[in-house]
Amino acid sequence: MPRIRHWQFTSALLIAMSVGLGLAVSKADWLVEQDIAISENLRALDSGWVHAVMWTASAVFSPVGGAAIMAILALGLVLRQRMRDAVMTLFVIGCGWLSAMVLKALIDRPRPPLAAEVSASYPSGHVALATAIVFAVFLLIRSVDWRDTVAVAGALLIVLIAFSRVISGAHYLTDTVGAVLLVSGVVIGLSGLWQFADSRLTLWARPDAIVDELPVTGGSAITPSH
Repeated sequence: MPRIRHWQFTSALLIAMSVGLGLAVSKADWLVEQDIAISENLRALDSGWVHAVMWTASAVFSPVGGAAIMAILALGLVLRQRMRDAVMTLFVIGCGWLSAMVLKALIDRPRPPLAAEVSASYPSGHVALATAIVFAVFLLIRSVDWRDTVAVAGALLIVLIAFSRVISGAHYLTDTVGAVLLVSGVVIGLSGLWQFADSRLTLWARPDAIVDELPVTGGSAITPSH
């Protein structure tokens, strides 16, 4: 798992930005008007092949589709005997998606007028799920050479899901932005806590492990006292 520097600050900032945006779109009339105008312009694109692509993207990252993706990822990791990574993957995706459900209840923003769904609009659950899955896959990558590719492909996928939700009329644009901010903050925070706890457990289980990181002086290694 790649280490994230300054994860405490980054996580808190992103979560605060998501909550702040949610409060703004529920209180600031000028922002709501701009949000509605942009979302309606994107809604006009919903026809032909665009409709087919957007519908497919939304279906794949629906709660049912997301659960299937989680199961496939976890099963693949278990079969490769990466039990720890399987637990981490389910934990990251589950907490990322659940955080969006919590914020939905707190903000309780109504859906766009033509939306078929009746649940709260902010933030987008589909985008939250896609973002959490992309982060989970990125954290699983052990090869540094592949991380940039996965990051770019994941970002493009999140943008596709975000536009699919706005173009289909299920969400406003800010709903998707808020989902990305929230889940990014939550996952970064969880990853940092996971690494912190893991390092402490390692030292607890193997007190002599700290020797590997101590400098060598005077031509001989520093050894622990017993």
